[in-house]
Amino acid sequence: MDAESTDVGRGCSEAKVSKNMFKISNIETSFARNFIEIKWKDDHSSRYHNHWMRFNCHCPKCFRVIVGQQRINCSLFPDEFPILHVHEDEEKAEIHLNYKGEVFTDHETILPLEWLRNHCYCDRCLSNMIEERQMKFALPSKDGLRPLHYDSIKDSKEGLFRVLQRVMEDGICYVKGVPVKEQFLLDFAESIGPLVDSTYGKYFKIQDLGSTDSITDTREFLTFHTDQAHYESELGVQFFHCLRFDEEVEGGESIIADMFQAAEILRKESPNDFRVLTKVPCTFATIDYNRKNPAYYETRKTVIEVDCDDQVVAVHFNTGLDSTVRVREDLIENYYRAHKKLWKIITRPELRFTHRMRPGDLLVFNNRRVAHGREAFVPNGGIRLLQSTYVNVEDVRSKYMVLGHQLGTEVTPTKIGNRSCI
Repeated sequence: MDAESTDVGRGCSEAKVSKNMFKISNIETSFARNFIEIKWKDDHSSRYHNHWMRFNCHCPKCFRVIVGQQRINCSLFPDEFPILHVHEDEEKAEIHLNYKGEVFTDHETILPLEWLRNHCYCDRCLSNMIEERQMKFALPSKDGLRPLHYDSIKDSKEGLFRVLQRVMEDGICYVKGVPVKEQFLLDFAESIGPLVDSTYGKYFKIQDLGSTDSITDTREFLTFHTDQAHYESELGVQFFHCLRFDEEVEGGESIIADMFQAAEILRKESPNDFRVLTKVPCTFATIDYNRKNPAYYETRKTVIEVDCDDQVVAVHFNTGLDSTVRVREDLIENYYRAHKKLWKIITRPELRFTHRMRPGDLLVFNNRRVAHGREAFVPNGGIRLLQSTYVNVEDVRSKYMVLGHQLGTEVTPTKIGNRSCI
């Protein structure tokens, strides 16, 4: 029986695992024979298109055991290849399809039912997938930083998993009582992934040097920012390790804010300004031929990025690296007004974590998500000394997922600010 090629049957049941979830009630082929519609026995309806099904064929010749292992090039598919025949193999719990056209002669596309259901791309299933990967926002006034103690997490997969879980879920993890040794940070970070180079190098110290190269090495106030915004993509996960913070030092507290939370508040409170920051690009730059390490970095991108599902997938914010905005003149005033609105949200006291680090404190945070800064300080004869490094955010998520798999813990790959909502 042919189904009309209209948008019927697109609603989905709640995502529940039931005995009927992977069993078919009925299969229909569209009038144009360019997709099938499956009615599952739990009343869920799924629609699958020819290009998608052919690309995902699970036959021994086509199936990609390793994702990225190219066996099928969908760019070589004809524009149209109508379904010739489709049937269900109940014993193997699969559907089999044959297509009309010389390019697919003697080939049968095979798709397991459980795999098909788990990869349904109807509106409801996509919404469920996106929703379960959303960031969950904490309120500083209510939740605090919830420290982990190093003795409870050291030298174990379970302990490292707990650290990464905090980074994935909250954007930041605070660990107390780590060794006050320079080498510790490098060893700990490299247990997660390779260190990433930057304009600061792979590893650097943060202390009052009266530097003219970087405000980081001064005692001045550092406003909220995400590091290295002058790169096409900011560096991923950052580590702050406190080696020394003398009692004589007045001020110097670390300040932290969730940029994705701020972006969503802006969307709710001022949707027009939110849209401006998703459309009008800012220029970030570090161009300095006279510094110790001469540099030319410049990129143009929007402060807030959204994807095709209108999900916030990246936030870029660093007023210290803001360069000259060059866009059409009718956009200039709109841009600066919207930027100021976001800034006022970021700096709201109720959205700010403030933390005075102590020797042996370690902060691990997602630099794509968490903006950080520092209160100004007066040494009074004391010393404030931190060290820092970076690891790629995808390496961190990979380590988290792998550890979860090894530990038999079901985990969801939360959105991480890498320009993707999944």
